[in-house]
Amino acid sequence: MRAIRYDYVVPVQKSNYQLDTGSGRRVVGYHGSFWVDPHSLELLRLEVHADAIPAEVKLISSAITVEYAPILIGNRKFLLPAVAQLQVIKADRQLAKNEIAYSRCHALTAGSTPAFDQAHPQVLAQDEAKPETVDGIVLDTELTTPIIVRTAAVGDLIQARVRKEVKTSSGRIIPKGALIDGRILRLESVRLFTHYHFVPFYIYNLLEVELSTLRSLDTSLPIQGVVEHWRGVYTPSIQTGSINHFKTAFADVTSQEVVSAGLPAGTIPFLSGFEELPTGFLMQVKLLPTSAH
Repeated sequence: MRAIRYDYVVPVQKSNYQLDTGSGRRVVGYHGSFWVDPHSLELLRLEVHADAIPAEVKLISSAITVEYAPILIGNRKFLLPAVAQLQVIKADRQLAKNEIAYSRCHALTAGSTPAFDQAHPQVLAQDEAKPETVDGIVLDTELTTPIIVRTAAVGDLIQARVRKEVKTSSGRIIPKGALIDGRILRLESVRLFTHYHFVPFYIYNLLEVELSTLRSLDTSLPIQGVVEHWRGVYTPSIQTGSINHFKTAFADVTSQEVVSAGLPAGTIPFLSGFEELPTGFLMQVKLLPTSAH
């Protein structure tokens, strides 16, 4: 498809573009390009590159690319982002890339008839009921939906199955076969540097998931689950972003190891040569207080 390209520059004096890395926050100037359809003038692609990034932000470069496409929702077409990519190079020369693909967009509709003269005792009874307590329980689980790195995106739904029966503090049984629903919060590729001159760095994927619902035949509970242990992929022993040695493919890995490297608890780093986390990927999930959301 042919397209018309326009280039633009926004100086810092007229910019509202803010970079925030946790190390620092600054408004910066930026430049880039955008492409439009020559007939409809609909936006097809947008690129944004940050200029003159201050040293305190601890970034060498930052670039955003967004691809747009007409998406059919209901019986109407809307111009929406199809793929978005953020790529940054940090001050320590580490490359980080985050790509989001948007799919399966749909319209949400609702209808209701308000009634102000009726009581709803069943709702009150549910509100007043004491919720099930599952805080602190550790569940042995396995993935039932493979996570394929090439096609997976932030927001994709995932599911795991409980492998062993567990009893809660109230005596209730979480049965073998209960399901945990969640979604992908983070999936990006990073460059981790080694101490070896012959292999200066390896590319790793970083996966972070949100586990939010526990379901069995007779119950559905909101949870906050964090992955504490896992096994089944090559994982680096990370210390301040460098690799000391590889763990074997089926070695146990703990969340504390990645937390000590400055990554969020539950993040799963694995060698980019692994194209997927397969069905049956083993994880121990700890259930935290839901108030910690």
